Amino acid sequence: MKNRKVLLLMAMLSMVFTVIIPTSIYALDPETNQETGETTPSPTPSPSPSEEPTPSPSPSESPVTKTISLDKTSLELGTNKSITLVATVTPSGSEIEWSSSDEEVAKVSENGKVTTLSKVGTTTITATIKGTTIKASCTIKVTKAVGNDATLKKLVISNGTLDKEFKSDVYNYSVTLDTSVNKLEFTYELSDSNASYFGPSSNVNKNLKNGDKLELKVVAEDGTNHTYTLTIVKDASNLNLKSLKINGYALNEVFDYNTLHYTASIPYEVDTITVAATPIDNAANVDITGLTNLKVGENTVTITVSDKAGNSKKYTIVVTRESEKSVSENPTSIITSTSSNQTSSIINSNSNHKSDDSFLKYLIVSIACFILFLIGGIGIYFYMKTSPKKIKNELKNLNNKKKQQESPILEVGNEKQEALKEVMNEDLMKTKEFSKEELIDKEETENLFDEEDV
Repeated sequence: MKNRKVLLLMAMLSMVFTVIIPTSIYALDPETNQETGETTPSPTPSPSPSEEPTPSPSPSESPVTKTISLDKTSLELGTNKSITLVATVTPSGSEIEWSSSDEEVAKVSENGKVTTLSKVGTTTITATIKGTTIKASCTIKVTKAVGNDATLKKLVISNGTLDKEFKSDVYNYSVTLDTSVNKLEFTYELSDSNASYFGPSSNVNKNLKNGDKLELKVVAEDGTNHTYTLTIVKDASNLNLKSLKINGYALNEVFDYNTLHYTASIPYEVDTITVAATPIDNAANVDITGLTNLKVGENTVTITVSDKAGNSKKYTIVVTRESEKSVSENPTSIITSTSSNQTSSIINSNSNHKSDDSFLKYLIVSIACFILFLIGGIGIYFYMKTSPKKIKNELKNLNNKKKQQESPILEVGNEKQEALKEVMNEDLMKTKEFSKEELIDKEETENLFDEEDV
């Protein structure tokens, strides 16, 4: 029976595959004839003759004429000068190559900028269209340059003071001299060595008075000229300062002898400063107060300039000493402070450490006390929990022993019962020594047992 089922299954599968396989082949082959099942051959295409293209007539090209020219054909320049030549080319946009026949006289850049050098001579600058021999040129003659600088490079007064710093383009100055000085000593330097100087000698030996003017004239090679005017200042009593500064620290304002008030700042660790004040008149006396024991905040330093006649002039410097707080906030200031300040900072840090240590000790002791309290509480808890059990168990054992001993007591007389009770009591006293509190608990427990017996 089982074999018949297998044969039937195989037959059915054969029928299914017989239907599916031809159908699949037919569906996959598009060239199969649906009616007859025969394949229709596709016709072979016959090649069509290729048509030859008709050549289009090429236009006739006319030759393009290339030209180049420069805006200048000759030049005369001085040494160390520059100029740019402009080239015009046809057609426009052609690339140009530049060259110089003598690069020691003049050089030319790729954009036509010509720069003369220090050598005197003649050179030819040539512009050529790249890839051709078409070119244009310019002849440049380099001659010695004519100077036009009519200024002084330096002016130094030896026995007096200028009212401001010397600059080449500033031409008016005042010169302050001591009352005892009758001549002016100075040195100068020309900006252009080829220029000429016209003026007083470096040692003007004459009786100079207040308000006298000296003119120092400079003339360049091309005729350009400038005149420097020096006005002599000789007061009967000159109480002005030539310079004023704090050694090691800067003034907040630029010094000028006409300015009488200045300010400055110093760090906290500095309580003494040094002031350098130089008078214009060497005969004048300078007195300075307020340099030591500077407090935190503003301190006034007074500089008094006086003469023999009793005339005086005062300059002041308000010195601000920083607070200690700002120093402590700046680690660098603490490191660079004096030894005393270092010691104080160390003491403060030690005190802070001490306070931190005391707090830590207090914390450790508190934790230890808490742990001991916790352990004690746990011990008491377990003691209270377990002790009554032990007592109860012991009393139960005693009660059992008592019961065992009561049975023979009933059988004997009263005298024997009393003797046995005494022996039992002695045994109980030997078994455990009770404290007063335990005896009380024992009595209460015996009462309980008596109630149970009842």
